Amino acid sequence: MGGEDPAEIIINLPGDKELVEKLTQKLAEYKERQEDIERRRGGGAPEQNEPLLARARDLHYKTAVLERLLQGGAVSSEMLRAQMKQEDGEAFGTEAFDNAIGVVDAYANGRESMLDGGTGLK
Repeated sequence: MGGEDPAEIIINLPGDKELVEKLTQKLAEYKERQEDIERRRGGGAPEQNEPLLARARDLHYKTAVLERLLQGGAVSSEMLRAQMKQEDGEAFGTEAFDNAIGVVDAYANGRESMLDGGTGLK
């Protein structure tokens, strides 16, 4: 990829009310997992916190994408990317952000089966 940003992806809120409810539940799950990581990060050597920091960044972006989708009905990957880069500065994680966009896009468009890993929609 050479540091280039991928093409813009617009994720639209699905019309299926059951799927929207599952997305809402997924957002609650992400927030719960973020709180758990914050509790576990206290103390410990920095190298012990590294895996937690990577998970925290991943959840941070997934939560941001889902919140904007559920609140606004759509989310532009590039508009959100610009906002997150401004907020996070040098800590911005391109790979984690791109993954979050891909995961939420798959969930919102009924392509969950194409994802590897994760807890999925319930």
